[in-house]
Amino acid sequence: IKELFDKYANHPQDNQPGKIGPNGVSRLLDDLRLDAEDRKVLILAYKMGAQIMCEFSWDEWRKGMRDLKADSVKSLRSRLDKIDAGPKDSSQFKPLYQFAFTYGKNAGQRNLELSTALVYWKILFKDQFPLLPQWEEFMQTRSGKAVTKDTWNLLFDFATSIKPDLSDYDENGAWPVTLDDFVKWARTR
Repeated sequence: IKELFDKYANHPQDNQPGKIGPNGVSRLLDDLRLDAEDRKVLILAYKMGAQIMCEFSWDEWRKGMRDLKADSVKSLRSRLDKIDAGPKDSSQFKPLYQFAFTYGKNAGQRNLELSTALVYWKILFKDQFPLLPQWEEFMQTRSGKAVTKDTWNLLFDFATSIKPDLSDYDENGAWPVTLDDFVKWARTR
């Protein structure tokens, strides 16, 4: 595990001694044959307990690799493939989804920038949420530039429980106003 960490850590352009920085992460993703917008990249960050985007400390790496029971690029890729069940297995996916909110936020911010949320939703819900294109369009038409944690978390419940035709959506349910507004907007289309 340490040798593998050292292979990617201390890249001269990262200027982050003792860490795998953005260039090291990029090399790791190349070796794993993963595109940066693959859900497995967020799974990797989640399993490592990464605190900062595109960065792994030695402690995060060691704990993550042990938890994943991986000691090589090949075994790491294999474990990520097995974990990537997507929203179909909500017991595995929901904690990843919730992690992504905190991971994607700018330091000191309470909310997630809309541009980041849109990218993360595409990654996380890829081929899993039929209403995602409409949701993205709706969110881009709103004047807000950020997504609250409440809206983020409840979108997961919405995406995994409401039928694509919205026939089972309960307007009197405990949904945030943003989702109520989305349903009204989507139904008119």
